[in-house]
Amino acid sequence: MAYDANLQLANVSNITGSSNASAVDLKTGTLRGSVMWARVEAVSGDITTNTVTLTFTVEHSSDNSNWYLHTSGADQVVTFPTGTAATPTTDNIVWIPIVTEKRYIRLVWTKSGSGSIANGVVNAYITNSHPQ
Repeated sequence: MAYDANLQLANVSNITGSSNASAVDLKTGTLRGSVMWARVEAVSGDITTNTVTLTFTVEHSSDNSNWYLHTSGADQVVTFPTGTAATPTTDNIVWIPIVTEKRYIRLVWTKSGSGSIANGVVNAYITNSHPQ
């Protein structure tokens, strides 16, 4: 699957629960009407006891202090069954559209399910294209 990766949004290892990545400074936001995409890959993780779901969202900020939800995570969900070690497939890659005039963005994930995840790794990139 080809895509144009321009900027790393997140490279997070050892995910065990809900959290967020460091902010990315866009300097000027996006051009009015332009859409950027966050390509989020849940690369690996050891799932024990029960199913784990990670829901990904994007937040944006003008000052890197006060954060606001940019994109709802309703369909940006990756579910890992019990006892799996996640590997990159189309089932654990999500695409999140981003259009903002704010300077900063960050990736946020929320863990749900009664299972536990250890050594979870997520990579995310900001791209200008999305495969249809």
